[in-house]
Amino acid sequence: MNKSPPSLLYLVIYNPELKPADDSAGDRDEDAEEQAHVLFYTGDNHAVSKDKVLRQVGLAKAIANFSTIFNQNAASTSVHSQSRRMITLNPEQSFWMHACFELERLVRPSRKDAKGKGKQKEPIHEYNETSLHDSVLRMQLLHGYEAFKIVHGSFTSILNTLGKEALELQLERFFTVWAWSWDLEKHAPVSDYLGVRVHPLSNQLLPMVNAFEDKLPPCYKPLILIYPCVVAPKSAPFPFTIALLRHLLHILHLRMDASQQAANRSSSDVSQLSPNPSLDTQQNESKGEPSSKKFLGVPTLAMNVGLSMDVRKWAWPSYLNFGTSIASKGDDKIVNNEESKTESTEQTSEIPAEETTKRSPIIDSQALEEALSTDGQSQFSPQEHTRDVTESVAPPLDGQETQLKSAGETISSRSSVNSANNEKETQAEKSSSEEHKRRVLPPFLEVFMHFSSSDPLITHRRPVKYITINDVLIAMIPVEESGDIAMDEEQIQDLLERSNDLIVTLKNTIDVEQEKISTAFSSSPVQNVLQKSQYVIAPSNQLVYSSASFSSTSWHLFEGKRALELDDSLIEIYSRGQSPQDWHLTKRNVGAANFQGTGLSGNVFMEIGRKEASLVDVDNEITGVIRRFSE
Repeated sequence: MNKSPPSLLYLVIYNPELKPADDSAGDRDEDAEEQAHVLFYTGDNHAVSKDKVLRQVGLAKAIANFSTIFNQNAASTSVHSQSRRMITLNPEQSFWMHACFELERLVRPSRKDAKGKGKQKEPIHEYNETSLHDSVLRMQLLHGYEAFKIVHGSFTSILNTLGKEALELQLERFFTVWAWSWDLEKHAPVSDYLGVRVHPLSNQLLPMVNAFEDKLPPCYKPLILIYPCVVAPKSAPFPFTIALLRHLLHILHLRMDASQQAANRSSSDVSQLSPNPSLDTQQNESKGEPSSKKFLGVPTLAMNVGLSMDVRKWAWPSYLNFGTSIASKGDDKIVNNEESKTESTEQTSEIPAEETTKRSPIIDSQALEEALSTDGQSQFSPQEHTRDVTESVAPPLDGQETQLKSAGETISSRSSVNSANNEKETQAEKSSSEEHKRRVLPPFLEVFMHFSSSDPLITHRRPVKYITINDVLIAMIPVEESGDIAMDEEQIQDLLERSNDLIVTLKNTIDVEQEKISTAFSSSPVQNVLQKSQYVIAPSNQLVYSSASFSSTSWHLFEGKRALELDDSLIEIYSRGQSPQDWHLTKRNVGAANFQGTGLSGNVFMEIGRKEASLVDVDNEITGVIRRFSE
C-alpha cells in the first residue's frame, strides 16, 4: 500500500475588474478579457495550457459568485470533493486568492478473483478527508497574504502606484517561492494559528521596557520579542499588527539558525585543526597501521641514542646490535659471530682511539630498555633536576651568607611591589577590555516594511531598525506620520548601549523568575496536574495567552473554532475523544465580563488530558483559568 501526502495542485490570484490593456469599443475577445483578470498562477505541472488556466479561474469565480448569494460579506469559501479541497479567499476588495489541494491518497493494489482469471483491475485509490482542515488552510493562506503585504505592500497600493505589470512581477517573485515551500504535513499547535503568544513574564518585564521607551526619541516605539513570544501588556491596546510580529519573528528565527550554523562550523574547524593524537594513534593501531610516533615498531626517542645510523648499513652483520653480540641457537652462527668479532678487533686496533670511541660508543643496556619502554614520550622529573643543580653549586662562604640574605630580602620586596603593580595593571586591562566590549556592540540592522494607517489598503514604506542578541530582538518601529526619523551617530551609539543593557536585564530577570517557579513546583503534585491541562486564550487583538506546555494540535479545537464562527448563538462546546479520552473545550467570551478590568474579548480553547475528570471538573477548570487571567 502506497501513501502520498497532501499536496498543492495550483494557486491563482485574480481580479475580475481588470481589463485588457488594448481594450477598445470594437469586437472584444472573451479569452483576452479572462486572461487580463489573472495576476498570478502557479501549478504542480509546469507546462499548463492557457485554456486550462482559464477553466480553473472560471471555476474559482463561479464558487465566489455562488457563495455571495447566501452571504454578501463572505471573505472565504471552501468546497469539498472526494479527492480535493478548494479554498477561496478575498483579502482585499476585488482581489481573490484561490488554492486547490489534493487530499492524502492511499493506493491499494487490486486483487484478482479466487480462480486467478480475468483481467488485472486498476489499483484502488482512497482519500483521507481528515488530512486537511479548512480553518488551517484558510489561516495559512491569509498568513501568506499578510507576509506579502508587510514586505511589498497591499495589492491595491501596488496597482495604483506602480501598475499591473509591477504587481504581477512582485506576485511572481514572492508567491512562487512561498507556495512551493508550503508544508501541508506540518501540524503546528493551535495557538500558532490564533495569533502570537504573549510572554508569560510580561508583567515583570514591562517596567523595564517602559523605562527604556521613556528615553527613546518620540518618533519611535520599541517592540520586544523573546522567541517565540512578544512582551505586551494586557490592559493597554497593542499598537502593532500581527503581521509585523510574525515577520520579525521570522527574521529572528533565521538569525538564530545562522548563528547556530556558524557555531557548528567553527567547532568543526577547530576539531579538524587540533585532532586528538591519542585517538588517532589508537585508530591507526586498530587498523593495523604503524603509529606516527613509532618507526618500525621502535619509539622515536629510542632512535636518538647518539648513533650516526646509516640506512645503507642496516643489512651489515652486527651493525644494529648496539655493541653487543647476538647469540643464536645454531653453532654455525656462533662461529661466524666469533670470527666477525676477531676481525673487528683487528681492524679497531689499527684505528686511532678517537675514531673507535665514535664508532663503538659505550651503551648502558638498562637505560636502553627504559628508553624503549617509554613509547617515545619524554619523562622529566623537576625534583631530580633541581637536586642535581643544587648539588653542583658550591655552598656560600660565611661572609657571603649575610649578603645573600639581604639581597634575597630586597629581591622579595621588589617582587611583591612588582606583583602588586601587575595586579593593578591586570585589573585595569580587564576594566578597559570590558568597556571595549561594551562599546563594540552588534550594529542596528535595517529592514523596510510597509505600514498602513487608517485605510488598510493604503500602505507606506518605512525603515525599521532592530538588534538581535541570541533569542531576543529589539525593534524600533517608526510612529505613523512622524517627521524626521533620522538619528546621528552619537544617538545610535547611546541607543545601542541602552538596548544591550535592556537585553541583559531582561535575561537576568527571566532566569530569576524561572528559578523561583521551578523551586516552587519541583516537589509539588500541582505541577503534574497542571501539565495535563493545556489552555490558550485568544482575544480579539490576535495576541495569545497560553500555558507554557501548550502543544495541542487536536482537530477538536479547530472544529470548535469553526463552529463559533458559523453560529453566533453558540457559547461553549464540549467534546471528548475516545483514544485518548481527552476533554476539549471551546468557549466564547461574552463581552468583557469574563476578563474583568482587561477590556479584552475573545475565545478560550482548552484540552484536559485527565480521563478521570468529569464534566463538572472541566467546567471548574476553565472557570479557574479565566479567573487567574483576569487577576
